[in-house]
Amino acid sequence: MPTPAERQALLFLAAVAVIGGGVRAVGTRALARDVAGAEQGPAPSTDLATRALDAQIAAVDSARRREHETPSTPRSRSSRTPKRPTVPRERLPAPVLSVDVNDASAAELERLPRVGPALAARIVAWREQHGPFESLESLRHVRGIGPATARRLAPLVTFSGRHSPSQSEAPASSTPHALSASSPKSVNMSAPVGPLSGRATERLGDLLVNEGLLTREQLAKALQEQSVTPGQRIGLTLIKMGFVPETDVVRMLARQFRMPAVDLSRFEVDTRLLKLIPAELASKHKVLPLKRDGRQLTVAIADPTAMSVLDDLKFITRYDIVPVLAGEYSMRAAIEKHYEANEVHMQSLLQDIVAAEEDDVEVLEAQEDAHDASVLAALVDEAPVVKLINAILVDAVHKGASDIHFECFEHELRVRYRIDGVLTEVMKPPLKMRAALISRFKIMASLNIAERRVPQDGRIKLKVAKKVIDFRVSVLPTLFGEKVVLRILDKGNLTLDLEQFGIEPRAERELMEAISNPYGMVLVTGPTGSGKTTTLYSALSKINNGDTNIMTAEDPVEYNLFGINQVQVRTDIGMTFAAALKAFLRQDPNVIMVGEIRDLETGSIAIKAALTGHMVMSTLHTNSAPETITRLLDMGLEPFNVASALNLILAQRLVRRICSKCKVRYEPDAAEFAGAKVKATTTMRELKFTDEALDNAKSRATPEAVPFLSNLSLDTTIGELPYFKGYGCDACGGTGLKGRQGLYEVMFLTQTLKKLVIQSADVQVLRNAAIDEGMLSLRMDGWLKVLKGVTTLDQVIRETAS
Repeated sequence: MPTPAERQALLFLAAVAVIGGGVRAVGTRALARDVAGAEQGPAPSTDLATRALDAQIAAVDSARRREHETPSTPRSRSSRTPKRPTVPRERLPAPVLSVDVNDASAAELERLPRVGPALAARIVAWREQHGPFESLESLRHVRGIGPATARRLAPLVTFSGRHSPSQSEAPASSTPHALSASSPKSVNMSAPVGPLSGRATERLGDLLVNEGLLTREQLAKALQEQSVTPGQRIGLTLIKMGFVPETDVVRMLARQFRMPAVDLSRFEVDTRLLKLIPAELASKHKVLPLKRDGRQLTVAIADPTAMSVLDDLKFITRYDIVPVLAGEYSMRAAIEKHYEANEVHMQSLLQDIVAAEEDDVEVLEAQEDAHDASVLAALVDEAPVVKLINAILVDAVHKGASDIHFECFEHELRVRYRIDGVLTEVMKPPLKMRAALISRFKIMASLNIAERRVPQDGRIKLKVAKKVIDFRVSVLPTLFGEKVVLRILDKGNLTLDLEQFGIEPRAERELMEAISNPYGMVLVTGPTGSGKTTTLYSALSKINNGDTNIMTAEDPVEYNLFGINQVQVRTDIGMTFAAALKAFLRQDPNVIMVGEIRDLETGSIAIKAALTGHMVMSTLHTNSAPETITRLLDMGLEPFNVASALNLILAQRLVRRICSKCKVRYEPDAAEFAGAKVKATTTMRELKFTDEALDNAKSRATPEAVPFLSNLSLDTTIGELPYFKGYGCDACGGTGLKGRQGLYEVMFLTQTLKKLVIQSADVQVLRNAAIDEGMLSLRMDGWLKVLKGVTTLDQVIRETAS
């Protein structure tokens, strides 16, 4: 008998044989018996299951690449690959006239007609477990040897010898790394290398018949049954009729489609990956995420022909999909088990949060609402739904979410968080809780719980672990119920340091100069959610020194700032931005901040205030700084008034930062450069950068980028810049991105630019002139963030495409 170390080596050697660059595998069940005899070993570990699955995927990919390679010289007739073997193998001697099945090795048994690697392994395994075969009849006990196979083998086999384990049972060759682990039963290694074209060259029924797992009569019955159930695959029909076990169907499908296979009942799924594929999609297409490796996601699929599903999964998950095959019945059980378990896990997690934080969560109301506060206190003690809501709110705050979405659909209720600008589903409460959840939010926000036909807005103030957090609540009637969106206004996370936002030194100096003037106008522009209000708050904090009267008109007031008089705009009662501005001018203001210039009236009053000794700040929704001027002129404002009033325009975007825990350097391909509308040979000089901008970038680069920027100059090409991305880790949830950074386009109105404004110059003329004056466009600022290792080229292209 072999030693334990030899047994472990033989187990893996017999499971995966790498012969001539191809992959040939035999059943793990048979191999375990080959090496260990009748001894029953412990169940394989999940680690080994994962390692074996990785080895199988890598081997299949390697074989596919080799087969698609074009030989450099024509092959002679004698060197062509034989048609029958599924893998390249050394030339074997002609089959012997007779083989002693009690003495023959697996390799010798394979020479027999209708005996492939899997059947040879089963013969050896049966012999090791039950003893030597006595006759042809006893040989038929081996699964896969039917009457037809037995008749073909009758004149070629004998039963006289005795078998003793030896090294000859191992495959002829193997790779050195094959000794590192055993092949767990959770991964099916019995699928040999088959067709590489992505479609089967032999039908599943024929494969099963040829393997002796199915008779022609059974196949005919199954085909007849399949004809009356359109859309059902033959494999599932055979399993339902009890003709073939699911494991054998999966094994043959793996051989037919040349895919790795996995036994889900023995594979531990990483439940953190379940959020990547929604439960509905997993159930509909019978797919299940198994493991993640960098940007690759291994997904079990039940239908190997559904290639379009893989494209959908790649689009949804943003990962490269590596498919492995699993049985449909086991897939259904796994989906039901893991997704249900994940939902239970989420509920348990929220319950833990409630248990840990319940004493630290307090609903705060104004003094005049004391009666409501007492009612809420009673609800907290009695209603489980209140605990669930408090738990979700606390969980969202701890995860750094900016918004919480409660969405009602016909058959489900969904909760999502927006983290770093991306919505992520976190749970699906029972649909029956819909009315209770919505009513609870309305009570907390002091809204009318009986009104379900019109939108309502309110605020919630919570004290969480001695920290007061505001939630802006918006309720909107939808087809299947009211949708609630909560904007989290955590003042503790409000950063008013412009440098931390990522603004370049020159742009920061120009902004400070503009807001330090006693009069004029500063405009911040960008799409919704780009951080305009935060930038304005930061600017106001710089000049909020106690000797100025600062007044703001906002819709809504997002953060309460000490020392600043903030007014909530209420258009329903006539308190518009224009009305607020008129009132402010009678309040002896030094600085006025208007939430948004939406119309000619507001714009005219703002321009008038800026020209009469007040500093005015506001926002607009335009794509760039030069476009803001044309927008003001299109409103009907006079060019000379706009030129006289404007000090500075700042356009901004938010891009996602590369995760610092998994950041790696990479080389972009030509397609990425094409997306950025540059060539790899384009220089920094051609992009109109200045030495000052590059020097500032080098001084503020991330530690990973610093070593690559020592020779950065205006003659450096785009292709020579360092590029980074995150490969995905637990810290960033596998996205490779964590946190956000601003891109800024600061257009300081010099005399040259003011003259162009008076002339009503078009956008491109204004942009070119501003860049000549030293302005960095949004795309240029994005390039600086890329070479500093802050964000990815893809993020910059995405946010500055316009």
